[in-house]
Amino acid sequence: MSSSGGQEIKYAVVNGTVRPLDEPQIFLNDSYYANGIGVYETLRFRHARLYFLSEHIHRLHQSAEIIGITGLPEESEIRRHLQLLIRENRLVSSNIKVLLLKNSRGCDLYMYPVEIPPLKGNQDPDFPEPIGVDLAAYRGERHFPRAKSLSMLLSTRALEHAREWGCWDSVLIDRRDLMLEGSRANLYWLEEDGLYSPPEDSILSGVTRMNFRKSLEKHGIGMKEGLLSYDDFLARPRPLLMTSTSIAVQPVKRFIDLDGNTLELPVDGRTDEYARMYGEYLRSYGRSLNNA
Repeated sequence: MSSSGGQEIKYAVVNGTVRPLDEPQIFLNDSYYANGIGVYETLRFRHARLYFLSEHIHRLHQSAEIIGITGLPEESEIRRHLQLLIRENRLVSSNIKVLLLKNSRGCDLYMYPVEIPPLKGNQDPDFPEPIGVDLAAYRGERHFPRAKSLSMLLSTRALEHAREWGCWDSVLIDRRDLMLEGSRANLYWLEEDGLYSPPEDSILSGVTRMNFRKSLEKHGIGMKEGLLSYDDFLARPRPLLMTSTSIAVQPVKRFIDLDGNTLELPVDGRTDEYARMYGEYLRSYGRSLNNA
């Protein structure tokens, strides 16, 4: 058994059946299971509200199609299973992981609660303040970058590297020396003429990234796509931002380069303003769920 925010978590839901978390759920005599062929999403569940569920389910299906998983469950089925999971665990606030695992018959649908990652200080996990995170550079690039797959070796090693340097995450540097994304977050940088992010077809575009863009557009601010080379960034450091389900929008305070040198990044007032806009967007979305 595990806990999330003081809640005791007892159950997972597998193909619509409630199962104790402390019982084995996966059988390795199926080669697809043994090879970990699957996709996943991490959902934001706060105060009995699921955020951006349709967007997450759409990306789950999209990821599955990219890596060849068939027999996908309908959105209505996923919603029913989530409500069962929430009810059986009496969840109030948690993250929820949803997985589609390929098998010899099609796929299995797994879901279970996971702890909300702790933030610095006394941060409110519902609406984190933009206090900043640290990043370390790491060489690597994803296979099937647009699929949120269970091929986690690169992400795991990049995150371990970040922690070795006391950082929250690593930024991945690809074979072209481009800075593309974090191991668990999307990357942005600020230029004089606006906010930039790598092209959507070259990264795992998060649901938070999609809604961050919408929150800015409500204020007449566009997000541009561009490429940022590692060498160019070192020659002229820019303000960086990261987004994810757990951290919302955070500026990058410190950057560790590939040689272990530390860069203190420039401060730009737009980062806090953009974070505030996204916080307002989340609160407004939460109120709309209450009224639905």
